[in-house]
Amino acid sequence: MNKVVRNKNINPVIAVLGVTGAGKSKLAVEIAEKLGTEVISADSMQVYKHLDIITNKVTKEEIRSVKHHLISCVDPLKQFTVIDFRNAALPIVDTILNAGKSPIIVGGTNYYVESVLWNQLISDESDALERKRGISDCKVGESKLWKIDGFEDTPFTEETTKELSNEFLIKLLESVDEKSASVLHPNDRRKILRALQVYQLNGRPMSDILVEQRSMGGSDLGGPLRFQNAIVFWVQCNQVELEKRLSSRTDQMMAKGLANELLDFYERYTQPQLEVGRDIDYTRGIYQAIGYKEFHDWLNLAEDERETQKGEELLRKGVEQLNLVSLRYTKKQIKWIRKRFLQEPTREMPPVYALDASDPDKWNEEVRDRAFSILDAHLKGEPSPVAPLPVEESKREERKAFRCSTCSKVLIGERQWVAHTKSRVHQKLKAKQRKKDRKGDPEEKTQIEK
Repeated sequence: MNKVVRNKNINPVIAVLGVTGAGKSKLAVEIAEKLGTEVISADSMQVYKHLDIITNKVTKEEIRSVKHHLISCVDPLKQFTVIDFRNAALPIVDTILNAGKSPIIVGGTNYYVESVLWNQLISDESDALERKRGISDCKVGESKLWKIDGFEDTPFTEETTKELSNEFLIKLLESVDEKSASVLHPNDRRKILRALQVYQLNGRPMSDILVEQRSMGGSDLGGPLRFQNAIVFWVQCNQVELEKRLSSRTDQMMAKGLANELLDFYERYTQPQLEVGRDIDYTRGIYQAIGYKEFHDWLNLAEDERETQKGEELLRKGVEQLNLVSLRYTKKQIKWIRKRFLQEPTREMPPVYALDASDPDKWNEEVRDRAFSILDAHLKGEPSPVAPLPVEESKREERKAFRCSTCSKVLIGERQWVAHTKSRVHQKLKAKQRKKDRKGDPEEKTQIEK
């Protein structure tokens, strides 16, 4: 049964979710003005300095009317993680609460919002142990590394383990956390490293900590709610209107000088790296921002080539790609919100209220005023005039690893196993095996026991 935690405190922690272009930042500012409080930006790209247009940062007017935190405070070449965000955001939340106000967390990076709302019981400093932080709020004290043979003083990171095989790492994990090793694919290097990091930093198997999380109202995704009085607004928009807004927003960005902003960043940060033979990793830091890598080919042209027909064509293609990738990202955002905020019945959940922002002419009625009425009731301890969204049936299945001896493969989960056994490749190999084995022993799936 879902454990919905309802507010009994006059200062709720407010989160505003929504896809790119739905209007969540606008609502956050309106709520902050109404309550006389402050906004914490939960956006993994807006935290970086520069590229203000492409990351769609709030306007100077909005910042003047409402104080915003964690925007433009990290050097663009620094790595900034969700842990960095959590460590920076929580002291700000506490300060606002202690001042008798309600902090408002808003942003499209939903796992950033999660890191604040839910209390993660697993220590997660990982490779940040010795790394200097991009902003003063994010500091990590000295952490003891628990002994794993051969790695007493070395944190488990991609860099320190790049010479080690997946097979070696899974066996190493078996030696300290047999249960976690039994449910991970031997080639899922990222999760194997994660489990090793958890043990090294906590001195306990991750599997034991997950059991503790579940007993405290959490789930495999994290611990219980950190703030028992949290309330969530989900600003929604229908797909047709959203496509129009994203296209219009791109046009507005170009009119504001997006091309010049990209060129300036390229010349200040990207070009110097390329000149010394350093490749640009578009999967890290601010280079992940939607709208920079889409203009890669245009930016890499010589200055005089950008003014040619070829340059104009590449710039136009960059704009088209920006629209396509932005729309694709909104679908991922919706899926994430639904999965993590509505489909975890075993997890403590704050009430989530849907607000329809599809019609711009009805913003005040359908979004602002409705949110205000829900908040007013919440603050008075009265029933909400609008029902929260119901918790949906979870589609997650218990993690189990199965080995197919016929194909020499490891499958994670019952659905993967069933799909694999019905595949043409498996059936073909099975038929060959039966020809060799006249006894025709029935096929068996074996749950991997580590």
